[in-house]
Amino acid sequence: MRIAVWPVAPARALGAALRDAGPVTDTVEVAPFEASAALRDGRADLALVPTLDVLRDPDAYAVAPGVGLVGERCPTVRLVLAGPLDAVETVAFDPRYGQEVLLTQLLLREHYGAAPAFVPSDPATPLAERLAGHDAALVPAEAQVPDEAVVLDLGQEWTELRSAPSCGASSPPAPPSAPTSRTPSRRRPEPSRPGTPPMSQRGTTSSRSTATPTPASTSS
Repeated sequence: MRIAVWPVAPARALGAALRDAGPVTDTVEVAPFEASAALRDGRADLALVPTLDVLRDPDAYAVAPGVGLVGERCPTVRLVLAGPLDAVETVAFDPRYGQEVLLTQLLLREHYGAAPAFVPSDPATPLAERLAGHDAALVPAEAQVPDEAVVLDLGQEWTELRSAPSCGASSPPAPPSAPTSRTPSRRRPEPSRPGTPPMSQRGTTSSRSTATPTPASTSS
């Protein structure tokens, strides 16, 4: 069984732990916004997917209970400020990171009473250019930032706001389909009965979730 994980240390550690436990024999690394597609196209049998993906379409996944990424640090992106937090009016963001954008909006509103405009930005644009045109930017966690910039970690901000770790991801299995040479027979749809919705549970373990998409007729 193959699992798709994000190319960050906590996700790699999760993949290694599952390999050691036995059910997973191989791992493949994908960006968070590509994890659901890895399930659909058969590149993985399980995947660490953003929790928001599951919340948007709960019937499309069978989530593995108790497996995910939960922590006090966000492993994917950081919020970089060009100046004082109370002067932030616009935030540049990569549209592919929908979960992190939503979390940032909630944190700024609930923690700091701020409601800046969020402006889509080409991720290939240098950070200096984005900060020249906006008051803040969501950037990959590994990005180099100016020494004078203020950096907010979304996981830490959430923990301080809620006094509880954030759950950013779970690990679902691949979508069911007729068995073929590319689709092992063990990858089958979640059982369902007329009038009974398919199982969809939330997982926990650092910042993503594990789930298995169910047939399109029952699914987001």
